[in-house]
Amino acid sequence: MNLEVKGVIENMSWFTGDDGRRYELFGAGGGEDLARRLEVPLLAQVPLVPELREGGDAGRPIMVTDPGGEAASAFRSLAKSIDTELAPTRRTHPELKII
Repeated sequence: MNLEVKGVIENMSWFTGDDGRRYELFGAGGGEDLARRLEVPLLAQVPLVPELREGGDAGRPIMVTDPGGEAASAFRSLAKSIDTELAPTRRTHPELKII
């Protein structure tokens, strides 16, 4: 598609078990490695949370159903990264702002 890559978002980065420990089911460091190779920032690592997929399928965003959870925290951090690291340099409607 010839689009410039602006950053990497690593999905399913870990799973937190009932014991409170993080388990990296698919390995670790893949997002960081890809970001380094592409010379772009690693914007976020999103955990594997079944409620995230279920809510997406049902139209119930994780930010609404579990705003204090680790997936919502990852999305909040992602939004901040996009706003600071990838802030648009040109806007066609300056009255519109990312909040």
